[in-house]
Amino acid sequence: MQLRFYPDWKVDNQSKKEIAIQEDDTSVSVISPINNYAFGILAEAHFVVQNQQIVDVNIEHHSEEIEMTANQESHIIMIRDIT
Repeated sequence: MQLRFYPDWKVDNQSKKEIAIQEDDTSVSVISPINNYAFGILAEAHFVVQNQQIVDVNIEHHSEEIEMTANQESHIIMIRDIT
């Protein structure tokens, strides 16, 4: 999945879990359904942007089920299952 706001970056989703990926101009989030009305955030990648380019990525994990990593050289955000 290529990022809409930063087309030189992509997300490589290798997870087999029921997740969705949300993107805005400052972050990418991995979410999963909690029930019919709500979603939980499993992981987030927050972008540090200068001159409309991502210069750093800060990852926050909120679950022990998903791992999110960022490779700044290849411009790839990887999502993998842990459990």
